[in-house]
Amino acid sequence: RVAKGFLLNTLVMCVLCACFPLGGWLSDRLADRREDQHILGGGRRKLLAACACGMCVVPPFVLAWSAEGSFAGAFVAQLLFAALMGVYGGVLPVTMVETFDTEVCYSSVGMGYNLAQAFFGGTAPLIATALAEASSGQERAVWYPGLWLALLAGVSLVSLRKGHVLAKRRGD
Repeated sequence: RVAKGFLLNTLVMCVLCACFPLGGWLSDRLADRREDQHILGGGRRKLLAACACGMCVVPPFVLAWSAEGSFAGAFVAQLLFAALMGVYGGVLPVTMVETFDTEVCYSSVGMGYNLAQAFFGGTAPLIATALAEASSGQERAVWYPGLWLALLAGVSLVSLRKGHVLAKRRGD
């Protein structure tokens, strides 16, 4: 059982690593300097929005499929999740750097990214454990952490839209 879990994790991490450059390549191909013509901005934001939409839908199902106990189900579910996260992660750094003016780019990206990672990444295990314990014994307990991830992806989607509106006001 442990060997299969290790194999599953290793294969999914390989796919995740391959999806980072794919996301960067896609964002470069979709990059559009006429960002004002779309509600979310140019190609990079559209790709981030597509991944965020996927993350609004996928996590509850990923966790449910992974909990079934089947290696194939867990593999497909985590593969889908890793692909979304990899593409999102490949686009995010460039988008963050392009969001800020050159004079404040390092500070703004560094502070924003690290504070978000500390807060959301640091509290994620606590929240997931609390949700799982609060729903223990319930048939659909595995869905609750996935719904939490979907909610956070929705917040990300709203912030993409708000960021584009602010950039338009600023004249970017």
